[in-house]
Amino acid sequence: MAGELATLDEKAEKEGKLKVKTLMFLSPAELDAFAAALAEATKAGGKPKDLAKVAAKAAKSVALKDAADIAIFGRMVASDHSLTVEGAGLFSHALSTHKVDNEVDFFAAVDDAQSRDEAGAGMTGTLEFNSATYYRYAGLNLGLLEEHLSNLDAKQQRTIVDAFLRAVVLAVPGARKNSMNGATLPDFVLGLVKDQGQPLQLINAFETPIASRNGFGTPSAEALKAHHEQLKKTWNITTEAEAAIPEVDLNTFCARLLDAAFSQ
Repeated sequence: MAGELATLDEKAEKEGKLKVKTLMFLSPAELDAFAAALAEATKAGGKPKDLAKVAAKAAKSVALKDAADIAIFGRMVASDHSLTVEGAGLFSHALSTHKVDNEVDFFAAVDDAQSRDEAGAGMTGTLEFNSATYYRYAGLNLGLLEEHLSNLDAKQQRTIVDAFLRAVVLAVPGARKNSMNGATLPDFVLGLVKDQGQPLQLINAFETPIASRNGFGTPSAEALKAHHEQLKKTWNITTEAEAAIPEVDLNTFCARLLDAAFSQ
């Protein structure tokens, strides 16, 4: 399986270790299909070169079915494009809603067990950071997700989408989590369900940076809502459901979107 789907590490193999040079994500259903196909071929006296063909065929014979992470984020397989999966999730970089200047943090690290004749820091450096109000976007193609996870019923798929919604709202990037402690929750979250047309991206609400002397959270939310309404009016955009935090709590927010998404 490893040799067919990835590149075996020849150097490690000489040392008695079987490793691959490339990362490969497989669902439990795919692994089961591999195992069953290879076991059957081995019992039938299949040769090693034939087992490689069996592995390749087995990989294409089964849907993801039970791998929500691969279904949402996708998979790229350079050695066999038929195994490539288009992710159902859509994400954009976080951008500040206003002009922001980076600050510089100078830091020094000192050895705890430093000898008496040594002085000074073990290392010094600088780190740029800023404090801004950010706009983030995430979307989910429910039709594509259903296609990828065809073995799951509607209730199971709803559970996956619920987890996705909560993670998008609550997840905080882990980088510099102790030295910067950026664990802040959103000021405003707008969620919507559409059954046709392209995803609704609202970043142009901040094409003109927000200017304020009394904070950026509230005026950024107002600009976002105004831009959303303008787009719906101009382009005749309709939505199946909309919900916003803090107008409703997180549980109600998720329930409204999920009810609309899985109403049929």
